[in-house]
Amino acid sequence: AEGVASAILVPVLSAFAGRHPHVRARLRTGTAKDAVRAIEDASCDIALTFFAPPSDAVTVAQRIWLPQFIIAPPDHPVTRPGGASLTALAGYRWVLPGPDFGLRTFLDRAAAEAGCRIVPTFEASSLDLQRTLVAQAGALAVLPRAAVADELATGTMTAVPFPETMPVETSLDLCVPADRQPSFAAERLRRDLETALKRLRT
Repeated sequence: AEGVASAILVPVLSAFAGRHPHVRARLRTGTAKDAVRAIEDASCDIALTFFAPPSDAVTVAQRIWLPQFIIAPPDHPVTRPGGASLTALAGYRWVLPGPDFGLRTFLDRAAAEAGCRIVPTFEASSLDLQRTLVAQAGALAVLPRAAVADELATGTMTAVPFPETMPVETSLDLCVPADRQPSFAAERLRRDLETALKRLRT
């Protein structure tokens, strides 16, 4: 999942490469369905994705629940008192991933259950595009804080919680093959990722 790749996967891989300089890693981004399909067809050893669909060929080695936030420019109305009310949220400009992504499905359901309708102005699965549209078009994105940690630290973006009546929390799943013996490298990397996810949860 691109929303966690740079924040979680890259630091783990960087440290891993320092300890195992001869191991090569091929990285791909995509939907949860893409991730599970890659494990099923044996073209992938490990997947880190939101809302992994069930599959007999896949084991979820670790699952954590990760709060999602409204990511906005620092001067956006959503950052003001009352700006994140359900009525206000329905009137803003949004950039969201397409309906094939688990986050979008969950967000649409959470909004409907809360009596709110969020219609994206822009659909973009690319995290870079989402960040650019937040910065340049004043759109709101839905991301974990870790995905925009640098922007939050410099004050160029703000993370606003969703209303209590519309909680948005997604499962982040570390997936491995259910019936395939992992390589030494894959098993070590899985352990490192599990450690990183435990830290993230705490």
